Amino acid sequence: AEGSRRTEVERIGDAPPDPVARAEAALKLVQNRIRYVALAMGEGGLVPADAAQTWSRRYGDCKGKTALLLAILGELGIEAGPVFVHTGLGDTLGERLPTVGAFDHVLVRARIAGRDYWLDGTRTGDSTLARLPTPDFGWGLPVYTGTSELVRMVPAPLEEPQSDLSIHMDASKGIRIPVPTRLELVMRGDAAIGTNQLLANLVGQQRDAALREFWRRSFDFVEPHEVGLTFDEAAGELRFTLDGDATLKWNGNWYETDNSGVGYNADFTREPGPNSDAPFAVPHPIFTRTRQTIILPPGFSGPKDAQVDETVAGLEYRRQATMTGNTLVLETTTRSVATEFAAKDAPAFQKRLRELADKRVYLRIPDGYRPTPADLGVVMSAMPDSLSDLVAQGNELLNAGRYDEALVHFVEATERDPENAIAWANRGVTLVWKDALSDAEPALDKAEGLAPRSAIAFRARGFMAQKRGHAL
Repeated sequence: AEGSRRTEVERIGDAPPDPVARAEAALKLVQNRIRYVALAMGEGGLVPADAAQTWSRRYGDCKGKTALLLAILGELGIEAGPVFVHTGLGDTLGERLPTVGAFDHVLVRARIAGRDYWLDGTRTGDSTLARLPTPDFGWGLPVYTGTSELVRMVPAPLEEPQSDLSIHMDASKGIRIPVPTRLELVMRGDAAIGTNQLLANLVGQQRDAALREFWRRSFDFVEPHEVGLTFDEAAGELRFTLDGDATLKWNGNWYETDNSGVGYNADFTREPGPNSDAPFAVPHPIFTRTRQTIILPPGFSGPKDAQVDETVAGLEYRRQATMTGNTLVLETTTRSVATEFAAKDAPAFQKRLRELADKRVYLRIPDGYRPTPADLGVVMSAMPDSLSDLVAQGNELLNAGRYDEALVHFVEATERDPENAIAWANRGVTLVWKDALSDAEPALDKAEGLAPRSAIAFRARGFMAQKRGHAL
């Protein structure tokens, strides 16, 4: 048995001579074949088991795994050494007095071709050194010959989104009917590996239910037909998918696009006192992207003032909207580019972040939009629960050119509430469309008496003048 174990370790030497490939093989061996067990009894809290003992046990803590990994790398001729870190103190570690208790974890710094790689035997799923992140521990203490100073450990800004969401909606046949929708979320990095490990324990109906619940939390207006999940180990990507139908939540004539917000309701206030001028921490590294595509019926235009490209409080916000034909594409990203910002900048950053949060992106149903037959069927199939619903149905019929039916709705609305200016104005507009100009006059007079600045009545008056040849 011991011989077979020794052969397994020696087999790493059969890997290609590339030191990166050999280091990857060594890391996978320690991560996958040595079970993590915390050993903190007596001297075990400080003194590691040696490499041979950890290998023979097939388990070990961070110290034992590090000793084994260092032994293998040493045999492979790869320069490496242990580095102590603390998993919670972050960049405050550099301000503390030297003490053994300032550290609670150890990992390996391997130097290959002039580049440092941070190897952690207690992690799982590290398939390639190229994607190994710099750990976000703030500071590390190398404990090998020739070193005496803390080393800074700051992850670089991410080049790929950790969370990459795609939303595709085909509303070309109507905006009121259920819209065919495909959602796709790609997770990368540690979140992808950890989530995949959690979901790997679920199968069959249990797995399907978990995926549906995952999507429901963020997209409760989408009725799922089929959900899926795949993990690409080589790329380190976990891909969630959903195909279904979305019921778009229109607020009157407005629809707020999905996951397109930037900024937030920041609050950087501090009470005076010690450290009140300390820098503010930035969540780092983060990178999220949402790309929403909506195919619309004819007549729609893109949202106004959607573009954003600025960095505030260490976060880079970008938002771009393009309208090609009847297809809207809206892409929004948030990426951290710093770990902190100065306290003196907090008031200005707070103000700007709140302003950005208020710059939401909406689609608007255009004036004169003619609902599709499918849209109209949905609207008219619902019994109006209120006066506003009755007027809304009348407007849909008016926009569809079904003037007689629209007039029935507006007459009923004015009879139920003689003080409703909107209903009177729409009644007048409908009569103008029917060329019943003499009947439209008293309806518009009534609307203007109730609401002297009624935009609907103004448009009706202009249309009436045009009908009479008095457009100027």
